[in-house]
Amino acid sequence: MDKDPDVSYADRFGRRNMEYISLGCDVLPILHGRSPIQAYSDLMGNFRDTFRPFIGRIITGIQVGLGPDGELRYPSCPTHKLTWAWQTLELDEFQ
Repeated sequence: MDKDPDVSYADRFGRRNMEYISLGCDVLPILHGRSPIQAYSDLMGNFRDTFRPFIGRIITGIQVGLGPDGELRYPSCPTHKLTWAWQTLELDEFQ
């Protein structure tokens, strides 16, 4: 994303959030020739294959984080905005 900041989310003011790859890039080969969907699929497949002997017996539940800090939040809410959330009306605005 350093080479092409346009693949990251931007808010209505044009400020980029480098913690998120834009959903418009889901199928574009921007991660060393692979798409974000391919990378995520490989991660999940490798986890399943590696831990297959334990799934269902020792591993009975799996939780996958949905954000850069392991939580689900809108891309318009980067980590640094959380420290001054009470001062702004921009948090979690429509992208």
